[in-house]
Amino acid sequence: MHIYQVPNNPKNHRPTRSFSPLHYLLMIFIIIICMFIGSLTAPAPLTLVNDYTIPDFPKLENLLSTNYGQWAVAVDGNVVATSDENATPQPTASTAKMILALTVMNKKPFKLGDPGETITISQSNYDLYQQYVANGGSTTAVAVGAEYTEYEALAATLIASSNNMADTLAIWAFGSLDAYRSQAEILLAALGLTHTTISIDASGFNPSTTSTASDLAIIAREVMVNPVLAQIVNTKSINIPVAGTITNTNQLLGQDDIAGVKTGWIGEPSGYCLALGYKIADPTGPEYISPINSLLDTNSTPSTDHIITTVLLGAPTRGTSFDDSLALIQKLQSILVPTTLAQQDQIVGYYQGWWTTPIPIRAKDTRSTLGYQTPTSPQPTAYFGSNKSSFDPAIVDAISSDDTDTDVLPASDPNDHQFSPVSLLLVEHNHQTTPIHVSTADFAEQPSLWQRFLHVFGWQADQTIPSTSNSTSTQSASDATDNIEVVTTDADTTATTTTTPTATASAPEVIFTPITSAPSSNCTVKYGYLMLINPNFTVDTNFISARRSELISLQSTYGIVEGNAYNGDNLLDAEAASHLNDLAKAYEATYSGHTLETRSCFRSVGTNCGRLCAATGASDHHTGLTCDLLDPFYGTSLDTDEYAQHVDWQWLHENSYKYGFIDRFPEAWAGGSMLEPLNVDENGSTGLYETWHFRYVGIGPATEIATGKYNNGAYDSLEHYLKARGLVSDLKNGSC
Repeated sequence: MHIYQVPNNPKNHRPTRSFSPLHYLLMIFIIIICMFIGSLTAPAPLTLVNDYTIPDFPKLENLLSTNYGQWAVAVDGNVVATSDENATPQPTASTAKMILALTVMNKKPFKLGDPGETITISQSNYDLYQQYVANGGSTTAVAVGAEYTEYEALAATLIASSNNMADTLAIWAFGSLDAYRSQAEILLAALGLTHTTISIDASGFNPSTTSTASDLAIIAREVMVNPVLAQIVNTKSINIPVAGTITNTNQLLGQDDIAGVKTGWIGEPSGYCLALGYKIADPTGPEYISPINSLLDTNSTPSTDHIITTVLLGAPTRGTSFDDSLALIQKLQSILVPTTLAQQDQIVGYYQGWWTTPIPIRAKDTRSTLGYQTPTSPQPTAYFGSNKSSFDPAIVDAISSDDTDTDVLPASDPNDHQFSPVSLLLVEHNHQTTPIHVSTADFAEQPSLWQRFLHVFGWQADQTIPSTSNSTSTQSASDATDNIEVVTTDADTTATTTTTPTATASAPEVIFTPITSAPSSNCTVKYGYLMLINPNFTVDTNFISARRSELISLQSTYGIVEGNAYNGDNLLDAEAASHLNDLAKAYEATYSGHTLETRSCFRSVGTNCGRLCAATGASDHHTGLTCDLLDPFYGTSLDTDEYAQHVDWQWLHENSYKYGFIDRFPEAWAGGSMLEPLNVDENGSTGLYETWHFRYVGIGPATEIATGKYNNGAYDSLEHYLKARGLVSDLKNGSC
């Protein structure tokens, strides 16, 4: 037996290789480096979180019960109540002249105060007049060769309901009635109105011109927002060529704040028709720009007033049309109230990224809309004109952060986020987008290299969003949404406000922006416009001196005169001064020929005149937010015994909250007779009763104080309000 030994061949030998721990560490390190490099190049996601809720608005029902025709109510261009949502169009009669006026102003615009172009009456225009006279239509006399300004022709059409002047205007502006009809249809389409048909004339005399009450309520609103047309329909009489003095056919004009707009009647086909409108002042309401044409907006400053329009069609008598329309207006006036959408500094959303805690987005100013109250819900429960908030990053990203208003929002790819601090929160509002100006504190839009490195291992910043709700409703967001279905009012009674238990607020949800850098140990100074200075919450002379340097002159800035001041300066905080100017203009517009003056605004020192005066350091006048106000027409002395004769003080008590001011020392909170010792107590008594003393706190808080949100619906004191909101804990000892 032979045994062969296989030679040792190096080529066939494959030694086993082993990896040391160092090799594994090297591989892990390489993987980490690759991941880190990837994280350096990839943009970090930053999301936008909406913390802002507006409930859907319901329809109001049972406002008016009729057995004829149809009616509708529009609030800021939204139809919120109607007798029949599927109403059949019916003859408009002369309410069609509203469409004519808008279409003519679109073609031949002119500004308020200007007369417009000149219209010369031709033979064919005179023949129109004769035809309407023969057919029994309403007319104004004309003569061949007579000249009318465009304003006068519109006045004849809208005030005297002149059929011949309506057709004359249409032919003058467009060349023919057919051409007018084409342009009117374009205007109606721009308004989104599909139930209105223009017939062979511009006057509405032919019954084949038809519409619905809902369409006409929106058209009436457009007339009311046009400054020229709004002035015309609010004019009781005017003198025009040939015809002389003409009188408005709207007999309700001026009653219950009714400011227009148009009557109509062509006999049995139409019945009696009536469109009415009135305004609710709201300095912080959304600015409205007409969708028809920018030329219609001839005001340099778009109006923020809310406009309520009602239309009634087919009434059996003229008296019925007036009576039922007035009842509808009065019921609306009992329930509609300006309501805050967002208060200054309110959190409306957050930026959220894994490398940073949520960054609050805050409203930069107060913005309001119109809500309503009912007997069972005295606080506003719904919002007209504002369906839902729109906080879409694709839109928000497209808005620059330079705090300038943007009328046209450019498109943006929602997947291409180029985040920067936003400047607007958008709230959808009928034909417009209501902007609420917002801002954020500075924050890192992208993570640092170190944060990116840590994130590879799973690190991220705390992403918890505070649990406090910022719903704009007076209820919680969930409660508001659950409760809002259909709100009804009794058709046979006027809605009245009932009292509710005093509300109790928890710790404040709003972080206030200080309005002064003046040093103070007064703990309420940090609350900005809600700071409290009284005998229990005092300031020293250093604060008073520093605060004075921050104020502006009312006279040099706005021309508001100080009369008979014995201790004080006509100085005020800039924001408060701007709102006081708006308030003064509103008062002077309400009472033509009257003026509102200040008596004493900022005071550097107190006064020693008994209970009606406060010592240095304890005076509300040290805030730079207060003025004593009066109209010298009603007397020049500051005396509560003269309250009954002072229409100015009564008007201010009822209306100043709309401009952010409150009656600082109402009688109900005086704490006793003025002959008794000063009583500033733990319950919120102010110790004073002054009918002339008005203090700026901002429109949101002023509305809550004036409507008694925390005081069973009765006018509140600032002291009680602050305690009810949880902003102060001890009114007697000056503690927050």
